[in-house]
Amino acid sequence: MNLDYADDCLSWDNVEGIDLETARLSLPPPEGDGLLREGQPTNLPDPAAAPSANYVSHVNWTKRRNLTQRELKESGGVYTLQDVVWLVPQRFLATGQVIKPGDVVIPSERRRFTVLEVQLGKFRQTWRLITRDLTLALDLQDSIHIERPAISYDAAGAAVKAFPTGAGPLGGMVLYSGLKCRVQPFRSDIVDERAIRGFNDGFDITVEKEIAVTNDDRVYWPAQNLYMDILTYERARRIDELPLLRCAHKVG
Repeated sequence: MNLDYADDCLSWDNVEGIDLETARLSLPPPEGDGLLREGQPTNLPDPAAAPSANYVSHVNWTKRRNLTQRELKESGGVYTLQDVVWLVPQRFLATGQVIKPGDVVIPSERRRFTVLEVQLGKFRQTWRLITRDLTLALDLQDSIHIERPAISYDAAGAAVKAFPTGAGPLGGMVLYSGLKCRVQPFRSDIVDERAIRGFNDGFDITVEKEIAVTNDDRVYWPAQNLYMDILTYERARRIDELPLLRCAHKVG
């Protein structure tokens, strides 16, 4: 006789709902649109849709618990006391839905727990996810906005960018607002531009989640009232690290 264990989860105590964010659902399209993703352009149907590029589903019946001392010891230091285990019943997922490393569990307090390891129980009815809040682990205490300009052309055919804040013509949109991050300076170079000498300060910005940015976008850091050009966007496909923006701010 085959036993059905699909309803065992209904006896769980202290259950909670989560949002399950599944990334990278589409294949990389042709190059040539200027989007910065791991150094290679990636197409989006509409640049303004970039913040919602990932697929998010709601699971209204899950259980959260801590790793045991035995599990921590057997991991050899790979896992820490800050890591969290989530139990997700298969019966509450969409037909054919698979959870994989790199997906993100978002509970009601809106923390982002990145899935590091996935196990499916022996009766294949419950997913066991070992997750880490990389925002907490990497001490992301800064906050930035990313702005996308409206681009027009002057009489000479030169591009004119209008951003939603700052000096100059206003326009465009705030693509990401209040993005949690850690801003770290990595260099300060003396540069000459139009016979004026000044500094070109570089910053590494670790951001809380995968984003989609273009060569024309810029970063605003309210805490220091700095605007920065985006040079590169790195580590977007890593599950053990958060994405990195390498930016520059010209002074003088």
